[in-house]
Amino acid sequence: MGVPAVTNTNNRRDDAEDTTNWAKEGGAAAPSQETDFVYQGTYSVSSKIGTNAGGHRYDDPSPTDMTVSGDEVIIFKAIWTNYGALVASPSAEHRVGSDTSNYYRYYIADGGQRGDLDYPVKGGWIFTPIDPNVIEWVDVIVGTPSLTAIDYFATWGDFTGLAKSENVATDALDISPGLFQVDGTGTIQSGRARWERYENHDVQTTANRFGHIVLQEGVYNCYGKFVIGRTATGTVTATEWYDANQTVVFLGGRVDVGWNGIEIDLGNASTVVEFVNCSHKGQGRRPEKALFHTTQDVSTGDDDIHLDQQGQGGGDWIISGQPSTDIIAWGVYYSKTNGGTQDIGLSTSTIYYAAAGQNVDYIALTTVRANAYTQTGLANLTAGGNEEHQLELGPCNLPVLEATGTSGSFTADLCTFQQFNTMTLTSACTFTGSIFINCWLITTNGAAFDSCTFQNDYLIRAETQMIASDPEAITNCTFDAGALGGHAIQCNTTGTYDFAGNIFNGYGPAAQSFNTFDDVEDAGTPDYVTITGHPYTTGDCIDYSNGGGTDNINLINGRLYYLRSLTVDTVAFYPTKYDAVNNTNAISLITASSPGETHYLYSTNAAFVNASGGTITLNVSGGSGLTIRNGVGSTTVVNNTVQITLTGLVNPTEVRVYNHATGAALAGQEDVTTGTYQFSLEAGTVVDIRIYAVQYLPADILVYTIPGSPTSIPIQQVFDRNYNNP
Repeated sequence: MGVPAVTNTNNRRDDAEDTTNWAKEGGAAAPSQETDFVYQGTYSVSSKIGTNAGGHRYDDPSPTDMTVSGDEVIIFKAIWTNYGALVASPSAEHRVGSDTSNYYRYYIADGGQRGDLDYPVKGGWIFTPIDPNVIEWVDVIVGTPSLTAIDYFATWGDFTGLAKSENVATDALDISPGLFQVDGTGTIQSGRARWERYENHDVQTTANRFGHIVLQEGVYNCYGKFVIGRTATGTVTATEWYDANQTVVFLGGRVDVGWNGIEIDLGNASTVVEFVNCSHKGQGRRPEKALFHTTQDVSTGDDDIHLDQQGQGGGDWIISGQPSTDIIAWGVYYSKTNGGTQDIGLSTSTIYYAAAGQNVDYIALTTVRANAYTQTGLANLTAGGNEEHQLELGPCNLPVLEATGTSGSFTADLCTFQQFNTMTLTSACTFTGSIFINCWLITTNGAAFDSCTFQNDYLIRAETQMIASDPEAITNCTFDAGALGGHAIQCNTTGTYDFAGNIFNGYGPAAQSFNTFDDVEDAGTPDYVTITGHPYTTGDCIDYSNGGGTDNINLINGRLYYLRSLTVDTVAFYPTKYDAVNNTNAISLITASSPGETHYLYSTNAAFVNASGGTITLNVSGGSGLTIRNGVGSTTVVNNTVQITLTGLVNPTEVRVYNHATGAALAGQEDVTTGTYQFSLEAGTVVDIRIYAVQYLPADILVYTIPGSPTSIPIQQVFDRNYNNP
């Protein structure tokens, strides 16, 4: 390996070094070659905007097919010099299209979710990555743009009064997915790959300056994908990366899911990537969800939906009785959840845009983004049924972390990852002492986590933070349940796993069971199930399971229901949280014939979900708060094992652990040379512990019952005075 090398696949449409193929638009003067404010190279293109809105455009003589992978995003670099004179939004914008009659308009304003750099940055330059394939980001569509022949790129401004001198400028127009870094060796400080080298390639090389990375006040502000271990031409290359104490922020942009992020290619056995005490954060649009009742929360007359009533999902969707101004005109995805079929006038195949509703705490939807600002052309809604449907804001432009390959290694020690959309890892990845905050879905594929902390305040009921193919690789970690619900870990693979030291806070409660004949009352008001001393409160969501049985009690296996606590020993079932809280539309139950079957209620925010369709055995040692949810056809066996530590052993010492009743060997090691030996067995197991060392008398512990909590036992081995060395 040699000196680290950064490469790119940039498709520069124009460097804005002169005004060739540039023209004025609207009320602007003719564009000129600008020397006073420049981001890339030596010049930019600028225009003077008068009292009428206008700007300049670049007419590309070689149109680009922006549907091609790698060519989907244009990165604008623009400046509005007398920013305070801009009129009310929309007053600064970019346009992308196939000609002056067919284009998309994008209003440049940062409500914290689009991902524009705050003004001013780098002398006022604002970077805006735009993917015209993602229709949700478009503010206005003019004509019918052709995505396969994009050759029109424009910057506009609208100022009050008489404008000053040249006040709108655009620099190099770049189409680029990101940067690639390989190689690196030698000392940590000088020879290895690291974030600084991306910045050197982009910003410090004035002929480049694509807009992917900017170092501002010690923070790397990033757009696009940053690849480690693979070149721009796709060659997997041995790479040594080490970086510590860095802060990296991915800003977002008008881009598709997955465009921002970090990709680590571990396909080469010599690739070693180390992140130490680094902070990584995503900014932009989160994949937030809100649930609503199809009758109680839908207003037919006003065509709007109540989002505040059920108290779930959404975070900051409603502020002071109206939708937050940040979400007006955002893309909204609608879906019917939990097997719903009710038609309320919305389609799951249509993109809607958020508008303020006619009522307090209500939101309206329109298929035309411009109408969202004027509350016109709203979707016609029809209230009906007793189902729970969902709205999700999008698209999510938060970063992803992707690791591929298992030959090399990636370690993250004492790092923070905040607001990542997804993480897709491999068994070559190890995280130690790291913190994960509001990272939506982590797919481990065997990645190891030790002494890490996880929390997510945006997961709703039955969503999962982590899918772990090997739960055994998760040790001594802490999972904190968010306020809205959601599971900590889901496993889709049958098997037996040691599960050590993990703590789950706020999850549960544990699964409850009942008999379909003895415990089901079908003549109640409402009908109910008896579960003595049940742990539920009104409004709790559960997953019903028939445990593989055939008794029909009028509940659907694997379906989510809400409970109303009638007494300390009885609960009734409802289709939505609203119904459970208000005691409406209770589900009628059917008492099964004698002798009945055992059916189950699982929490929709249990700590561990078995979705394997088979049996998973967890040998649990240490930790606390583990609760289980079994998916359809799944069974989980939990063996609560306790760790026993023998200390003070001489070196070397042989330790053997036997079942006292049967004599079966349960644990042991022939040569303990560390002075300490640990083993884990289920609490209550009676064992004989045999301890042997040359020149010492046996130090046996006989008929020892494994206690209920981890225990350390000091061992004092006595020298054998009669020992005769043969």
